[in-house]
Amino acid sequence: MSAIRALRALFARPNPGPTPAVVAMSWALVLGAWFVPGTAATARAEKTPAATPASEPATESGPEVLRELWYRVDLDGQSAGWTVTRELQEGDERISEMELHLELSRGGVAQTMEMSNRFVETPDHRPLRASARQRLGPAPMETAFRFAEDGVWIRGATGERRVDAPSGSWSTPMAAQEQVAAWARKVAEGDSAAGSGAGDAAVRFDTTTIDPQMGISPVTTTWTLEAPREVIETGFGPQTASRWSQSQSLAPQLVTRVHLSEDGEVLRTATAMMGVELVSTLTRRDIALGHEGAPEMLLQSLLLLDEPIPEPRSLRRAVYRLSMGDGEAVVPLPSLGPQRVERLDDGGLRVVLDLDAKPVPGRPPGDEHLAPSAFLDSADPDVLALHRKAVEGLDGAAPAARAEALRRRVHRHLTAKGLDSMLATAGDVARSRSGDCTEHAVLLGALLRADGIPSRVATGLVYVDRMAGKRHLFGYHMWTQGWLGDRWVDLDATLPQGAPYDAAHILFETATLADDGSALAEMAGITPLIGRLQLEVLALGD
Repeated sequence: MSAIRALRALFARPNPGPTPAVVAMSWALVLGAWFVPGTAATARAEKTPAATPASEPATESGPEVLRELWYRVDLDGQSAGWTVTRELQEGDERISEMELHLELSRGGVAQTMEMSNRFVETPDHRPLRASARQRLGPAPMETAFRFAEDGVWIRGATGERRVDAPSGSWSTPMAAQEQVAAWARKVAEGDSAAGSGAGDAAVRFDTTTIDPQMGISPVTTTWTLEAPREVIETGFGPQTASRWSQSQSLAPQLVTRVHLSEDGEVLRTATAMMGVELVSTLTRRDIALGHEGAPEMLLQSLLLLDEPIPEPRSLRRAVYRLSMGDGEAVVPLPSLGPQRVERLDDGGLRVVLDLDAKPVPGRPPGDEHLAPSAFLDSADPDVLALHRKAVEGLDGAAPAARAEALRRRVHRHLTAKGLDSMLATAGDVARSRSGDCTEHAVLLGALLRADGIPSRVATGLVYVDRMAGKRHLFGYHMWTQGWLGDRWVDLDATLPQGAPYDAAHILFETATLADDGSALAEMAGITPLIGRLQLEVLALGD
């Protein structure tokens, strides 16, 4: 067997591409209420598409493409974009790549989300390098990881730093793919140890690996066999597959159904989230790239009320009940600042917002809450110039007064309050003077850090009187928190001059938006809630 043929045999394993959890977490992060080249995959008769690798000669310009799989992405049957996964060889290095392109609409405004990963490892699965790229705003965000003996070196927009290597046992992406392929083959061959996937005989296994989009913290995926054999339609016609349910440690309530070929290739994935179903199906390159349309995503996330909340921007106290429509327990929410959360017997949550009560203390800030990052780029010249204007005449003022001055400046500075961007950097916002809640939040966070005040962003719900043709509703929202004195204080720059915060906000998560690529991981808790959460107002005022 030639070296190339042997190498191709090694690569006959699945490349699942971007996990639906990553895509869902991206949406959770950016959908505030308003607020790869090469040959197409070919089919092998009666078995699995793309079984013959799409190989290209090695050239001086780049690695040899050994395998390339294209997928069409649909939201509730409407075309939304494409994804492609590749496996490559360059010298002694083995490379896995993924690209994702989605076009979505928020309130009628079409937007594009792009993500890509690259992981480089040795033939014996020793990690070497990785990178992640996102484009959620005007400029792409890129993070690179280098695995070394003294830890992992992370390089982002603000420089390079070293962190400790991931603890515990984990596999490189290709090693994890080999595990999945081995189980798929067992099931296809009728291995008695595989059972039927039902009852006590259910097949279940875990893979733990690193997804560069989620930083360098290993993520465990649990695979459970649901059906050992069924026929599904792909872009290459009917294919025999085993069906598995898949959940990840970051968001265990988010379940994906994955169809694997007899060789272990991913043929189809389906995830229910945000009130819609995200489906990716293996197909030809031209079909994947030929998508049209931008499915509307905003309306599915809104929580409508029967009655309005009077004067919400001056509301000091409110009590809410959160539940899931299917009776499932709501994921825990934090008791922090003015918010106190109690678990109810039915799995729901009772949430009390009291701005006049003694605040619930939070964990003190770390260095990451002051350091410039790609999103909270407090060292950007235009951010620094805006900071100087905002604090002019406030020498010697208390941090709380300076923080409020910065909040008001952001509110005035963003003169075009719209949905044109998903998530821009603070520097881009300072220059464009436009954006929704996410842009207000990142700019204020950067200004606070420029002033020496630790900051982070917060995500959750906020009440608005009307949005996208609907009235009396809560929508997903982002704001800012600053460490003032001995506690985290909520500061919402989308609000008018008289009110930095009110009891018509419900906090879900906080995030530093650091350069290690972990922003999506920090927002994981929101993902299972969007499109499924129900809200009831129990009391307003005293």
